[in-house]
Amino acid sequence: MDMTVNVKNFIRKKPALFYPLMRVFHNQLSCCFVGRDTQIVIEGFARYANTFAVTAFLQAQPYTVKIAHHMHAPAQIIRAVEWQIPTLVLLRNPEEAVLSLVALFPTKYSILQGLSYYVSFYSSIFEYQNSYVLG
Repeated sequence: MDMTVNVKNFIRKKPALFYPLMRVFHNQLSCCFVGRDTQIVIEGFARYANTFAVTAFLQAQPYTVKIAHHMHAPAQIIRAVEWQIPTLVLLRNPEEAVLSLVALFPTKYSILQGLSYYVSFYSSIFEYQNSYVLG
């Protein structure tokens, strides 16, 4: 398995590593990070209808809501739980999601790497299951 995928999976699970690195390499996405002012986190594995869920949630609100989303990283969920921010974790048939991920990024992920990413994502948030809602 590609070492890069393993390292990324490890970093995605550790808020203390994930956020500083994201701020350095992807600061333009900081609006999507969990912060003290975040009102809700909507997060899931890549290709899990994250955009649909966030858009539907926003359209149902009578006012603007600060949402952390689209990082596809357990660190988002872990930090939200630690800070007691309401969290919706998206769940979808893993076969469909992994195949969709591999089809979208065929040079980045093999099926085995996609499955590893999936297992890594959900196994790392399992212990927090009483602190978020699955949707």
